[in-house]
Amino acid sequence: FRAITHLIDIPVIISWVLIVAFIFYRKQWKMESYLMLGNLTLAGILIVTFKNIYQRPRPEILHLVEEKGFSFPSGHSLAVTIMVGTLIVILSQRIKNTVWKIVQILLSLYIVSVLVSRIYLGVHYPSDVIASLCVGLGVLFMEFPFYDKLRFQWRFKGKQK
Repeated sequence: FRAITHLIDIPVIISWVLIVAFIFYRKQWKMESYLMLGNLTLAGILIVTFKNIYQRPRPEILHLVEEKGFSFPSGHSLAVTIMVGTLIVILSQRIKNTVWKIVQILLSLYIVSVLVSRIYLGVHYPSDVIASLCVGLGVLFMEFPFYDKLRFQWRFKGKQK
C-alpha cells in the first residue's frame, strides 16, 4: 500500500501528467493534453482549498506513512480520481480495441487501490476518501460534456486529430 500511494505523490503525479500531456500534444490530441494539464491544476486548487476550509485533523492512530497537514479531503484520493479518471475518459473515446479496455479496467482498479491504501495506512478517515472520490467524479461528470463538445468542434476546425 505504501508503494501504491507513493505513485500519486505530488512530484510523481506532476511528472507523469506532464509526460502524458506531452505525448497527447505530439499526437495532435491538443484538447486531451489541455484537459490533463487543466485537471492537474484544478485538483491542486481543490485540495488546498478544501483542506484550508475544513482543517480536519488526521486520525489519531498509528500512521504507516508520514503525512503532514489536514485529513479532509484526501489529496491523494482526489488527485487519483480526477487524473486517472481523465485518462480513462480520454482512452475510452480515443482507443476502441480490447487491450485498451483492459487497461481502463486496470486504471479503475488502481483508483480503488489508492482509496483503500489511504485508509489502511491510517492517514485518512473513510469519509475523507469517499468525499474525495465523490468530488473527483463530480468534476469529471461536469467536465465531460464540455470536453466532448470542444473535442468535436476542434476536430472539424482542424485544430487537432
